[in-house]
Amino acid sequence: MKALYNYLEHPQQCCRDLRPFGGTPGHSDGSKMVCMDAEVAPPSGSCLAYSFGVANDWSFDRAMYEHGCEVHSFDPSVNHTEGRTPFGPIFRRQGLSGDENTTREDGWIVMTLGDTMDSLGHGDRTLHYLKVDVEGAEWTWLDVEHEEVLSCVRQLAMEVHFLELQLFETEEDLFEVLDAYITSFELLRSLGFCLVSVSENPINPGRRVMPRWGEEKATLFEVLWVKR
Repeated sequence: MKALYNYLEHPQQCCRDLRPFGGTPGHSDGSKMVCMDAEVAPPSGSCLAYSFGVANDWSFDRAMYEHGCEVHSFDPSVNHTEGRTPFGPIFRRQGLSGDENTTREDGWIVMTLGDTMDSLGHGDRTLHYLKVDVEGAEWTWLDVEHEEVLSCVRQLAMEVHFLELQLFETEEDLFEVLDAYITSFELLRSLGFCLVSVSENPINPGRRVMPRWGEEKATLFEVLWVKR
């Protein structure tokens, strides 16, 4: 567990120009950090951005659209008409998952990242910014993605949740959960993603006393990786 938090608490110096996109006055929740270094910044006028998990806060999606990106917003829980929104981004009632093109029991349609890109005709494009804010599914979608899909992503922003660290019944269960987290981070590292920004969720950091450790730590983080 200490290794997991040591990783998160020591981001690398891989971006010189970090800027917040989105959020509303007086509320930073909804904003995401974007690396604007020349070699990785989303190119205005030709960038492609995906935003999974809108939850009726369109501020980040609007900001990316105003920057000049083609923005696709996804959320099966939002009751919004599919297609082009009046403020720019294109909305689709679909979620992100490790399951291939599945309709869940609750009627939600979920797809892998690769299948989503193919369905939109983006299979051969660079995905300059990928935002994933889908509680509970932020890890499963990574499990099934192949290197060629993730290799097209330049910046990856995720809200990560470690609430499961409080729910394990046995030490074996705890190690299994920790191993899944570390494996996901190692996958990103092996694909060239550099951890550049980590911050506790500004609205609810979910601070808990960690079992078998005794220290209080946040369990909800906003994280950004950049591939240079």
